[in-house]
Parts: sequence; C-alpha cells; structure tokens
Amino acid sequence: MKEAFNQHPNNIVMLALHNVDSLFLIRQIAKNHAKDIHGVTLNSHLANKIITGHEERSLNTLDIIYMLKEDIGIQKVFFDESIGRNQLEERMGDYINTVDYISVEATIGVEGMKRAVKKRDCDRKDHLYTKLIATTVLPEESDSTIRRTYGQSVKSLVANLTDQSLEAGMDGVAHSWHELDVTRQFNNENFLRVATGLRITPLPNDSRSRIMTIDDIESLNDTPDIAIIGAAVFNNEQPYSDISEPLQLIYESLKKLPALAR
Repeated sequence: MKEAFNQHPNNIVMLALHNVDSLFLIRQIAKNHAKDIHGVTLNSHLANKIITGHEERSLNTLDIIYMLKEDIGIQKVFFDESIGRNQLEERMGDYINTVDYISVEATIGVEGMKRAVKKRDCDRKDHLYTKLIATTVLPEESDSTIRRTYGQSVKSLVANLTDQSLEAGMDGVAHSWHELDVTRQFNNENFLRVATGLRITPLPNDSRSRIMTIDDIESLNDTPDIAIIGAAVFNNEQPYSDISEPLQLIYESLKKLPALAR
C-alpha cells in the first residue's frame, strides 16, 4: 500500500492508537501495518488502559514507544497529549528526543508556546528533532460551542491560534479537515498542517461533530501534511489487527488529493 503515496512524498499518514486497550493488539496492528503507515499517535493515558495479560511488569507510555520504534520499526511516533500550561516543561521532558511530534494546546497563548519551543530547543539532541504541533480546535468541538466559549467561529479561532503558533515558533497546527482552507492562507512552507476527523462513511453516534468522509475530502483541492486516522479504520467489522481494507480505501481517496507543493 505504500506505493499509494509516491506522488505525495510529504503527506504522512499516522494511525491513532488511543483507544486500543490491548498490548497484544497494539503489537499485532503495528507488525501487520508497519509498512502501510508512516507512524502512530498515542498519549500517556494509553498505558493505563493496556491489558498486559500474564506480563508481571508495569508498563508506561515510554515502554510502548520504544517497543513500536525499536522492536517493530514504526517510523514516526506522535505524542498526542495536547500538553497545557501546567507542568509544560516537565511533561515535555519525558518525550523530547524520543518521539517525532508532540502536541501542545494552542490556547496557552504565544508566551506559553514559546516556553514549549525553548524547552524543546534546550533539550534537543542532534539525532532527532522533535516537532511541536499546536492543537487548535479538534473535531469533537462544535461551532456553536466554540462561539459560546470564545465568541467567534471555529474558523476564526483556528486562524487566530495559527497566527499565534507561527509567532511562537511552533512547527505546525492540528485541526479538523474543515479548516484546511484557513491554515492554507498562512502560506508557510515549513509549517505543518495536521488534519484529524476523517471517516470512510459517517459513524452512528459519532462523538466528533466536525468530521469529513473520504468522499467529502475529494472536493477540497487541498492536502494536509499529516493525516491522522483512527475511528475510520477501527469502527469496522474486521478485527483490529487487520485493517488493510479500510486503510486501502483511505489511501485511494488521499491519492486523489493534490500533491503537496513542498
């Protein structure tokens, strides 16, 4: 399936493992699809949900990261925690130089994000540059909720937070597929756009209100640098460990999007 992305060399597809609660399944998914995906996303809550079976040792998120990267050969790991203002430096310190991407809440403001950039730069080692992604408005937040909370639309808030993220020196922003037209206007070729909330078809009782299907995205005429997929492949009849069919459907759809001009 990797050939599907030959014309999109900078388009990275990452598989969200947040809701997989079995270490066995994580291993199986990673082994079965290490060549089909570019990386995985996870957070610190994942280890708390892991069912370790007969293993008599405690497991933390760093253990899972090392297993994925060193034992199985997953290329990239995105620590998708949306770290906030409190314990910013402490939380980041565990993962800088270990993962490829770390998400930080954009709502901590320019100065908060500058602290994150400073922490990353001070701790950085030459062998790995951990990129910092500012989380703006994710798909589970509706436009009406954002208007009540912030007094502006989702698109307006994403635009403002993207502007602040650039000022702070962040490496990119995360948002739903609906806001690609907003972040495209900033026209910074080194600034990554991460899109979440992709579905193959609408899901019943979907917890995310701002989603797009693979048919919807074909009319966008735009391409994110990183596409994170999770529920789109883990809400199907096939076993978790074999997600080849939904992955192929997504890849075929992404293949129709314009190539990144990078």
